[in-house]
Amino acid sequence: WINRDTGLRRFKTIYDEVPRKNAKTTLASGVGLYMLNRDDEAGAEIYSAATTADQAKISWSIAKQMVDKSAKMRLRFGVKTFAHSIARESEGSFFQYLSSDSKGLDGLNTSAAIIDELHAHKNREVFDVMETSTGSREQSLIFIITTAGTNLAGICYEQRAYLIKILDRVVYDESYFGIIYTIDEGDKWHDPKIWAKANPNFGVSVYADALKRFCDKELALPAATTNFLTKRLTLWCDAD
Repeated sequence: WINRDTGLRRFKTIYDEVPRKNAKTTLASGVGLYMLNRDDEAGAEIYSAATTADQAKISWSIAKQMVDKSAKMRLRFGVKTFAHSIARESEGSFFQYLSSDSKGLDGLNTSAAIIDELHAHKNREVFDVMETSTGSREQSLIFIITTAGTNLAGICYEQRAYLIKILDRVVYDESYFGIIYTIDEGDKWHDPKIWAKANPNFGVSVYADALKRFCDKELALPAATTNFLTKRLTLWCDAD
């Protein structure tokens, strides 16, 4: 996890593709707080970013709840919560949420960015701004969390394809970490026996009876099948 030449964080980008209700947003919220409190980055700027403010606010709100419920965290790190920010004022560090319509995106000095549901981004604006704004940080982190989607020409599928090249050892990139939870080629997507493959929290926050209910609905309404495939099994589809 450490670059042995520099002693700094090895991975600068993380791509985490996983179905809904597997706690990816909760995980990302904890990572955001770690980057705020434990990363020893002066004047850290942590952002939860998405196409809309409401979407961007989700992981930030979970992080705020974590701070509000932990007196030990507040005391140890001097972290405080506000209406639109989580901050360590003594360090000049903060954790905020923003969207593609936020003002001043080009003035960021990002140390960590959580990019939520990248598959829903209609263009690459947010991703590119976040990535380029990390240039002055020694061990910045871009944390992408997403389900599958339908835009095979978009930024999310581009990042997924790049990750697959790394996993297949076609491309060598020691700074990029990724994981894709899905079913195997040849699996029958409506077979309950294979659903656990795509859902790491199967039996914890994702339940077989709920998935069966969703699956039965999609089988009865073929036009809605894409929703089950993309959101519950992270299978990319080429059209809505």
